[in-house]
Amino acid sequence: MTSEWDSLPKPWTKEQCRRRYVECSDSISLPKLAVVSGRSESAVFRWSTEAIKSGGEGWVAQRERYKGELREVTREKTLEKTSDGLSDELSRTAIACYKPHKLLLDYATLVVKLKAKRLQGLENRSQEEIDEELKKNHAGYELDYWSKIVTRSTEAIARLTGLDYYVNINAAAAKIESEGYIISDPSDEADDKPKD
Repeated sequence: MTSEWDSLPKPWTKEQCRRRYVECSDSISLPKLAVVSGRSESAVFRWSTEAIKSGGEGWVAQRERYKGELREVTREKTLEKTSDGLSDELSRTAIACYKPHKLLLDYATLVVKLKAKRLQGLENRSQEEIDEELKKNHAGYELDYWSKIVTRSTEAIARLTGLDYYVNINAAAAKIESEGYIISDPSDEADDKPKD
């Protein structure tokens, strides 16, 4: 930024001096500013404090405010870039985690369905045959095992997809509507307004 200032014809205007002092990152001193601008130190010092007399900000305060605003903008842009990158990474991670949980859920569900289908075929058999089939293929610990897989996979999928949030929102909406209230979406109302 200094090179563009070096090419300005001297002496600089009051506004050029102010901008050089306030906006440059090198934090130039007022005596040094007087030298590079081709102005006297007394003129530069007087200009730097003139606004204070009328209740405004002097150049020192303007520089601090400018640096603060610059830091804030830089911080926000950094956070935004970091947030976007992190959001993309978290999305990829969530998708990668979702797939095995969904596969486990499908697998466990299929096993439970097949076992239940076997039980349906026992309806017309004797009690002894039913007991034998239950002992052989339907142990309680095994049902508990498959149930835990289904529960854990379902909970993981709910966390990864935000399903709990939507279930809770829909349950709250149903409760409110059951009490006679109407829930409206303001964006729907904006769509209903006639266009000019």
